Amino acid sequence: MKLPSLRTLVRFSLVAPLLMLAVLPMSACSLPSEADALESILRSTDAVDGEITIVNQDGRKVTLKISTEDAAETEGSKTGTSDPDSPSNEKVGEDWGADGCGESRQAAVEGEVAEIGENEITVECDADRRLTIRVTDSTRITLAGDREVSLADLQVGVRVSICFDPATLLPSLQSIEDVFGTLGKWEKAVVQREKGLTWAQVARELGFEPDKMHIRLLDIAEESVYAAKHAGCLTLDRAKELLGQFSPVAQDWVDEIFADSNESPCDDLDETTLLPSLQSIEDVFGTLGKWEKAVVQREKGLTWAQVARELGFEPDKMHIRLLDIAEESVYAAKHAGCLTLDRAKELLGQFSPVAQDWVDEIFADS
Repeated sequence: MKLPSLRTLVRFSLVAPLLMLAVLPMSACSLPSEADALESILRSTDAVDGEITIVNQDGRKVTLKISTEDAAETEGSKTGTSDPDSPSNEKVGEDWGADGCGESRQAAVEGEVAEIGENEITVECDADRRLTIRVTDSTRITLAGDREVSLADLQVGVRVSICFDPATLLPSLQSIEDVFGTLGKWEKAVVQREKGLTWAQVARELGFEPDKMHIRLLDIAEESVYAAKHAGCLTLDRAKELLGQFSPVAQDWVDEIFADSNESPCDDLDETTLLPSLQSIEDVFGTLGKWEKAVVQREKGLTWAQVARELGFEPDKMHIRLLDIAEESVYAAKHAGCLTLDRAKELLGQFSPVAQDWVDEIFADS
C-alpha cells in the first residue's frame, strides 16, 4: 500500500476543517454523530482538477476550489515542485560532491584563499584542512555573487568557490623531470646527471630504488587526494579510483627511469676528459669560472698575479681549487663504477703538477 506523501497530508489537514465547516451545518440535524458525518464526507467526496465536491446524506452538494501543485520526485520521494529553476533540480556531480558545478565529473570546494602559485591555488577549507588545486582550463573560480574570476584576480584571504577536475589533484607526470620534481629532487638530479650518470644511477644517488620511488609517488598523490576527501570534495570510492588510475602511470615512469640499470656509462668514457684541460692562462681562469672578470681586471693594466689576487686567489688557494674541481669529476666517475680508487688517485696525481705549473706562471710576475 502506497502511503500518502507529506505534502498530501499537510494539504488534507488544511482542507479538512473547511470541509467540516461546510458540511456539518447542513447535516447536524440529520446525522447521528460527528464520526458518522466525517465518514459520510469521506465516502461522498469527488475530486476533480482544481475543486472538490461534497455530497451530504440529503443529496446537497458543496464545491470547494483548491490549488494544486505537481510534486517533483527526487531520490525516490516526492518533495518540492517541478519548477525547472528550483535549486533542488540543479545538476549535482554524481558522487563527486560537485554541488552546482554543472559538470558531472567535477568536484567542488569552498574556502578562503591561503596561497596562490603560478598555476595552483591553496584553499583553507576550515581551521585545520587545506587543499591545493592545480588550475587548468576546466577550473572555474567564483567569488560571492557568482562572479567568475581568474587566478590572477585573486588575493589571499578572499573566500571562493572552486569547481575543478579531480584528476588535477594528482601529480602531473609527463616527463622524467616531472617525476624528480614531484619528489622534490630535480635540481639535485640535474647535478648528478651532469656528472655523466644514467637516470637509474641518479635515482640511486638520491636514495631511490624502484619500489621506494613508486611508493613515494603514491604517498604524495594520496596526501592530495585524501585531503580533498576529508574536505568533502570526494567520496572514499572516488578517491581510491583516482589513486588506482595514478599508480600504473607512476610505475611506467619509474620503469623508464630504471630501464638503463644494465647500461654502463663507462663504455665510451675517455678518461682524459675527466680532468680540466689547462693549455693557457685563459683555461685556468675559465676552469675557475673567473675568465670574464679576469679580462676586466687585465684591461686595467694589472699583471696576472694582481688579477688573481683581485679575484681572491693566492698561489696555494688557486692550486687547491683547481684540484677540487678535478676531484669532483674524477670521483663521480669512480662512484659510477667507471674507475677504481687507485686509477682515480693516479689521474689526480697526473693533474696536480700540471695545475701547479700554470699557477706558478700566473704568479711569476709577482
